[in-house]
Amino acid sequence: MKKRRSLLCVLISLVLLLPCFCFAGCSGGAESDEITVALYPYLPDLEYYQELVEEEWEAVHPEITLKFVDWDCYYNHDIDDVDVFMYDSICYSALLEEGYLSPVADEEVEDLDGFIPFMVDCMREDGQLYGIPVLGCSYFMMYYKDDAELAAAQTLEDVYNAVGVKENPNQDPADNTYGLMTNFKYDYPYYYLDAYVDAEGEYDDFSEMPALDNPAALTALNQMVDMLGEKFAFGLFENFGYDNYVYAQRFNEGKGRVFIGYSENMAFMQDIADQIDIKTISMTPGDNVQLYFSDIVSINANVEDDKRDECLELANIISSNEVISNLIVKDGVPQYILPARGELYEELMETYPLYGRLYDLMINQDSNLFRFGDAYYDYIEQADDVIPENMEALRAN
Repeated sequence: MKKRRSLLCVLISLVLLLPCFCFAGCSGGAESDEITVALYPYLPDLEYYQELVEEEWEAVHPEITLKFVDWDCYYNHDIDDVDVFMYDSICYSALLEEGYLSPVADEEVEDLDGFIPFMVDCMREDGQLYGIPVLGCSYFMMYYKDDAELAAAQTLEDVYNAVGVKENPNQDPADNTYGLMTNFKYDYPYYYLDAYVDAEGEYDDFSEMPALDNPAALTALNQMVDMLGEKFAFGLFENFGYDNYVYAQRFNEGKGRVFIGYSENMAFMQDIADQIDIKTISMTPGDNVQLYFSDIVSINANVEDDKRDECLELANIISSNEVISNLIVKDGVPQYILPARGELYEELMETYPLYGRLYDLMINQDSNLFRFGDAYYDYIEQADDVIPENMEALRAN
């Protein structure tokens, strides 16, 4: 009898534990019902972009949850735990070299022919794609249409000669009504590369680390500081505040004579949109070699094969006409984000003339993708300190 009771107890215990084993097994499998994704963080309205992606995704895969995470590609190249991620083209080679990017066949990209050609062609490595272009951006100059001097300017030196040196370099920029407005403090490593290419007079994908003491490039940066004010260029006033688009907001309020920055800054210039024009200029006295950054979406090479199809589908949604067309015009207000798909511009330019101007600049110049070699993260670590030191040394001479 005791043996039967013991056996019965064992059987009851196993039955009671069965749900626990099942739950443990199911919880491990639940991870396959989630995709971790990082969208490009520096957009006028990142939360809105996330909502658009989620809406499209839930329509086709309500059973798979998207887990959105923060990741800044410019300073962090640890992306092991993210399945699908967006990043700047300037990091493309470095991430590829580190083995993070899964190859994508041409036939896996929806409507590949709809992209602006150079956006795709400049991403190929031995003919192979490792991501899908989503958005583009470049450095543009915004100025008032009735400013004849700036309308005629072709180079940064022309702008410098027109605007001149800020009389009080320590003046609070919130009170500035005549100088340059730009996000210099965070963009100068990239302004340097842009100026370096213009100084060399030909496209460079920086497969080799560039010298950080190019006189023409350093002169261009010093000219920007002179127009901006040194304290504003490398520091922030306590009463001024900061976000990515504060400079555009000030320009919209009538502060500053000229603005240099990305096109999406014009989303914060709605009050003066009909008064301003936009152009590209050379950062040095030579001809302009036009560079465009691209925000790319890739699948992590660490993704398991049984999860890759869903990740590819998500990457195509992130770059889709449906999502991007809603992203670039929110509630009837243009965001002046540049889609990588050329077919989206035709309708845009009919309603928003500045989009027509932006499209003309993209396709009617010898445009190139802003890329850097696999030493990008070494460059940015050095550039943050060395470039300001070299700028100061050039002034001293």
